[in-house]
Amino acid sequence: VIMPAGELTEVVLQAGIGTLGACTGSAEQEGHLYLVCGRYVLKIANGTDAGPIAAAERDLGAGVLGDGAVVFDGAIIIGVQGTAKIHRLASGGAWAVSADVSLRKLETVFWYPQATSSGDAGGAGYRLVGNDGANTMRYVAQSVDPLVLANYSASIKIGGARFTINSLAAANQHVWFVTSGGVCDVNALGYSPNLTPY
Repeated sequence: VIMPAGELTEVVLQAGIGTLGACTGSAEQEGHLYLVCGRYVLKIANGTDAGPIAAAERDLGAGVLGDGAVVFDGAIIIGVQGTAKIHRLASGGAWAVSADVSLRKLETVFWYPQATSSGDAGGAGYRLVGNDGANTMRYVAQSVDPLVLANYSASIKIGGARFTINSLAAANQHVWFVTSGGVCDVNALGYSPNLTPY
């Protein structure tokens, strides 16, 4: 279902699209809606429900499961599970896949420059944040290629790396990592205290 303000719209999928996994993310670009559903990224052209969705916009690959989507630096970034590599949909519709960046759940956050524990030399601006392991994260500054691992921070342990990261949320210069052992808050310094240790 698609839920614009005050409405609930059922979306029909065309037969033959393949087996879809649970929808783990969505993003909007240039008036189109993109849904991450298992190994496929679906496109609802112009955000309309007129007719069935024609086909998968992007096949992430056999055995690959998408795990979230965010808009970052003018492009949609698709997170993936396991050791698969992230995908990017640039403005204008060109898809690309990273050769070496594996990130799962994704968020964007605005951080001011700090003397961070991870060596972030970027100025004030947005960062793409994602977990690169069961209990670690990396981030990259805007205006550099997020498909290149060398552009990212070092891997940062979340909450002492004792608990598995289940989801992320971000706002107001903070990224919250919901883990199996509590909610950890990460700011521009790269510290990750557990806000709910009990």
